[in-house]
Amino acid sequence: MVKVLKLKMVAKVSVNNQEARTAQQHIRNRSRLDVIAAILREVTGREATKTRIMYGAFLSSTQMREYVPFLLNNGLLIKVEQTIYKITEKGMRFLTLCDQLNNMIGDKWNYRVYG
Repeated sequence: MVKVLKLKMVAKVSVNNQEARTAQQHIRNRSRLDVIAAILREVTGREATKTRIMYGAFLSSTQMREYVPFLLNNGLLIKVEQTIYKITEKGMRFLTLCDQLNNMIGDKWNYRVYG
């Protein structure tokens, strides 16, 4: 009886690992707009450090080095202190437009502009 219970536990862990891999594949295949929206969502309503943004938006350090300067240069994000960032009014408008696009086409096409 004990061996049977152990086998069931192993099988359950295996299923969970498979589900985790599937979720990671989805994140790996996000579009640039999806990544930008995820970053901006992390700093909406609060200031955030690079680490908080990275973990909250599921980004690598390489992606952070690519996207943060892009967002700063385009006025969607501002640097409050050395490593603390905040969303701008333009960034809020961007997220509003993403929401509107998702409301228009998201349900019909099973597609979302952001995660």
